[in-house]
Amino acid sequence: MIPMENAGRVSTRFKTARGIKQWGRAILFASVLLCITSCYKNDLKTDQVEHKMSIDVLVQQIKSINWDAPTTAAGIGVPAVSTLYTLAKDENPQVRQLTLACLEAIGGDKAVEIAMDRLYDSDAEVVAEAVGLLHTHPPTGHEADLFQAYKKVKDAFAQEQIPIIAGRIDSDVNKQLWFRELQMQEEEGKVDDSVVIGDARLGNESAREQFVHKVLAAKGRRSPEWIDRCRYMEDTWIVPHMVPLLDRTEMALNLFPDNPDYYLRTCDLAVEVIVELTGADVGFPVKRVARYTGPELAKVKQLALSYK
Repeated sequence: MIPMENAGRVSTRFKTARGIKQWGRAILFASVLLCITSCYKNDLKTDQVEHKMSIDVLVQQIKSINWDAPTTAAGIGVPAVSTLYTLAKDENPQVRQLTLACLEAIGGDKAVEIAMDRLYDSDAEVVAEAVGLLHTHPPTGHEADLFQAYKKVKDAFAQEQIPIIAGRIDSDVNKQLWFRELQMQEEEGKVDDSVVIGDARLGNESAREQFVHKVLAAKGRRSPEWIDRCRYMEDTWIVPHMVPLLDRTEMALNLFPDNPDYYLRTCDLAVEVIVELTGADVGFPVKRVARYTGPELAKVKQLALSYK
């Protein structure tokens, strides 16, 4: 038992010891926190240095027209866009073209805005790169600007592709713009194929009727182009309309110019697109460099008819 006269002293020592212990814990916690903060700052500083080095590498690649740049840009991501915005206006058209390829690898609304601006570029290759970016990243929210570009751009390829890009934007505003344009062209008696293609994808019935007619009317070497446009629909509405193509055995694609006997027929190309659009398992390999047999064609025809 602790004598009463010593109790106060013991209590004081106990409190002092406990206080020292708590103070020690506080010092230890502060030391750990300081260490973590220091490490974080060091890591942040390292990240900033590495980020700057990555941007510098990207700029160097673009300036030297090194087509590894899109891969570098994809690795950096959105932080590279502000730098690419400047490079997209570089006086060297090759730099502008490669910059757009980098922006396509990154994506995002800012990349789309830059590509929209480059539709008016004086260099055809730059314009083509901008078109490719917009196919990959459809400019949703920029429907009116895209429509105005169709009316204003001087590049024939861009003007042809813009309605097809627009066909990838499923919005009411977009449909109103392009359905009205189709109607006006029909009234004038001169309808652009690209407007028909884009509007058909958007669901315009008149455009779909015209599209089917054009697909079936395309003969020989024109077949691949229009069959590929069926693939662009990314919808099964076109599938039953492709059935007549499965009966056509004329040459559509010569695989080896030196060997005229080695070619794919219209029916072969149609098989691949029908199977791709339906996602069906037909029990035999498709996308092959070979002609399909009679039984295989019959099976795909039965599949296509089931979508009527």
